[in-house]
Amino acid sequence: MIGVVLWSDNSAGKAVFWCEDHGDLAYYEEPIVQIGCGSGFDTGDMVQFDISVHRKLRIAGNPRLVQENAGGHLPDALRG
Repeated sequence: MIGVVLWSDNSAGKAVFWCEDHGDLAYYEEPIVQIGCGSGFDTGDMVQFDISVHRKLRIAGNPRLVQENAGGHLPDALRG
């Protein structure tokens, strides 16, 4: 799946991704052993990730940066 980072907290190792299929948002949380050593995604970054569903939530796994700030306008546009 391809998506754009809508929100991230790099110190906690968490992020929320908007998904290319316009479905539900995907939630990412770094494994505890990696917190603070992770990718450090910023709002607007385009990422590619694996997707699974757990208890009706989309969970993102193995996220990889595709392009920095590719969708920087998206968070504000979705609030709009």
